[in-house]
Amino acid sequence: MATKKTVYTLEDGTKLYSIKDVRALIGNEVKDNKAELTSLGITKSTEVMESSPAEGNYPEVGTVTDTSVLKKIYKKLSDKQLDEWLELEGLTDKVNLCEHAAINRMRKCMTITNLHFPKTPGASKAKKSKYADYTTEQLVQMCADNDLDIKDDKGDMRILRMYSIMTLKKAGVLE
Repeated sequence: MATKKTVYTLEDGTKLYSIKDVRALIGNEVKDNKAELTSLGITKSTEVMESSPAEGNYPEVGTVTDTSVLKKIYKKLSDKQLDEWLELEGLTDKVNLCEHAAINRMRKCMTITNLHFPKTPGASKAKKSKYADYTTEQLVQMCADNDLDIKDDKGDMRILRMYSIMTLKKAGVLE
C-alpha cells in the first residue's frame, strides 16, 4: 500500500520527511509555508511512499533522524521481516529470545533502535543522594545525639540507614 508524504528537499539533495526535522537542522522556528522554505533553499513536495520497506530494503544506520520514524517503520513489519532486518545487520546473536512472541518482537525492535541510536555510556549516571556524604554510623550517631528512636532494622545496614534518614527528616534535623 502506498501513501503520499510531504518531502522537504534541501539544496544539496538531502530529503527530510517532517517540518520537525527541518527545524532541527536549520536551528530556528521555520514556518511551513512555501515562501519561507524557498528563501532558505528548501523545496516542499509530495512523494508517493511505500507504507513499509520493500523486501530487504531497510533504512541504513544514520539515515533515520528520529526514533519515532524508526518505530513507525518497524511497527508495519512482520516478525519475519524483522528477523531478516536483524540478519542483514548481523544482530541475530544480540537478541535474547524467550517463549513470549510479543516480548521477542519488542527485543528485536529495541536491538534495531539501539543500532540506529546508540546509547552513550555514562549518560544516565545515577544522581548523588542528598545524604551520600553521611556514613550510616554518622546518621545513627545523629539520631542518638538528638534522642531519636530508630525503627528496628532487623540487622540490615541498608534498612538501618533508610530508617535513620527517615527519623532525622521527621524530626527536622535533616531536610
